[in-house]
Amino acid sequence: NQEIGINSIFKEEFLPNILSLIKEQLALHQEAESFDMSCVNVTENFFVDDDGIHWIYNPYEIAPYAVGNIEVVLPYSEIENYFKENTPIKSIL
Repeated sequence: NQEIGINSIFKEEFLPNILSLIKEQLALHQEAESFDMSCVNVTENFFVDDDGIHWIYNPYEIAPYAVGNIEVVLPYSEIENYFKENTPIKSIL
C-alpha cells in the first residue's frame, strides 16, 4: 500500500530502454498502425501486479479515441535488470 513513481523503480539512465520495450509491445498490438509513437513515453500512469508493470495510455494520448485505452505489460523478467536496488517493486518479486 505504497504509492510509487517511475523514478522510485528505475534508474534514470535506463528509461530509454524501458521506452524501447514499451514501443516494441505497442508495435505488436492489432491497432499499431493507429498509434503515434512520437507521443509514447514512460508515463506515470501504471500499476503493478504479479504479471509485471502495466502502462495505460488513455484515449487520444497515443491513438484515436476509437481505439480506447491501450495497455502495455512488461513482465518483470524483461525489466528487472533496470530496477533500482532499493525499489519497492523487488518486495513483490
